[in-house]
Amino acid sequence: LEGDGIKHACKNMQMAAWVFEDLKQQVSQLKPGESSPDFTSECLGMLSSLMLAQAQYLFYKLATDKG
Repeated sequence: LEGDGIKHACKNMQMAAWVFEDLKQQVSQLKPGESSPDFTSECLGMLSSLMLAQAQYLFYKLATDKG
């Protein structure tokens, strides 16, 4: 990825992180057994953090590749 591709990927990963956080909030309001076992608060939180970490890495890569 280069330049605009990295920026686009960063934006998409940030949006994915938001989706996982939103799902985490919605799933927390459900009764036990009403959601999929892989939609636990811990799993969704981890996925959100992973997306943000990947976006941060790409931002770092973009900044260091230009220098």
